[in-house]
Amino acid sequence: MESQDPASGADPAASTPAPVTRRRFLAACGKSAAALASVGVIVAAVRFIYPPSRRWLRWPRVVAPFQAIAAVDTLPVGEWKLLPIASVDDETPPKKRSVWVLREGDNANAFRVLSATCTHAGCQVAWKSTRKLFVCPCHGGTFKADGNRKSGPPQRALAAVDHQVKDGQLMVRTDDV
Repeated sequence: MESQDPASGADPAASTPAPVTRRRFLAACGKSAAALASVGVIVAAVRFIYPPSRRWLRWPRVVAPFQAIAAVDTLPVGEWKLLPIASVDDETPPKKRSVWVLREGDNANAFRVLSATCTHAGCQVAWKSTRKLFVCPCHGGTFKADGNRKSGPPQRALAAVDHQVKDGQLMVRTDDV
């Protein structure tokens, strides 16, 4: 029998690790899976909250370049028109985004451009010309012709999209959509 050195104060049996039992292994696997799932939920929450909060808090952003969406002479005066925006190459999966455009006159600056995305749940709003309203088909939210909220669950107006006319093309910033 080995004698314990009283000066060291260490028990030789305590220095060897406990054997890994099935119960400990499964508990460690369960904790690892829970931690991984938690990280996934946190990442999803941050991706959901960050873009709207950036707009609400007016945080500085990396300014995206303008993208041409239509020739000015193809847009009718006095009518809202839904125009798709081509996906940026680095988006995975590609986003299907659109804007509503109103040409208010023959002046080059006489455009109103609104995001077609409802501010409540992200559905695409539709223009109802008989009612002069934008209507969200998902939850019944309505917006006035100027994009301001009228009724329903949305708490904010449709987002105004930064735009310009250059070389006869209407151009928008895609990160505003």
